[in-house]
Amino acid sequence: MAPLGSLYTAGTTGAKGKMGGLSSTATDVSVWLDAMENVVQKQALERERFQ
Repeated sequence: MAPLGSLYTAGTTGAKGKMGGLSSTATDVSVWLDAMENVVQKQALERERFQ
């Protein structure tokens, strides 16, 4: 997976960028980042449950 700093995150203008070596629109990247944020939040909740 590409390092976070290499992701193209220029809003939702439809500009093309690279994400993990694949061509993606800024909207695709935004959706992916939102999904990853949800994953991190869910993992944090699970971790709290087991502590």
